[in-house]
Amino acid sequence: MGDKTLIDEALEGAGKGLDRLNNDLSERLTAKLAEAKVPDLTPFSKCLGTVNALHNEPTQIAVDRENVYILPALTNKEQSDTLDQSIGVASTPRHACSEQN
Repeated sequence: MGDKTLIDEALEGAGKGLDRLNNDLSERLTAKLAEAKVPDLTPFSKCLGTVNALHNEPTQIAVDRENVYILPALTNKEQSDTLDQSIGVASTPRHACSEQN
């Protein structure tokens, strides 16, 4: 009852062969799908990524006379440093200021 017959071995070998064939065909079809991308879809996909970023990521807006710029949001440290620079405050540690007085 535990011994395999020639038919059992042939069926098992055929099954393994079909499995390899199926895997090979699947890999080739997947490679062809990657090559068959529609080139007109790439700009659309990039635009979707931009819209997604505008709606789901923090941003800041900068404006000049002719343009509007959408920039990534600054971290709290970057905001503090920018504010200090704009009002002329040196970014020195507190203890250094107290020693000078």
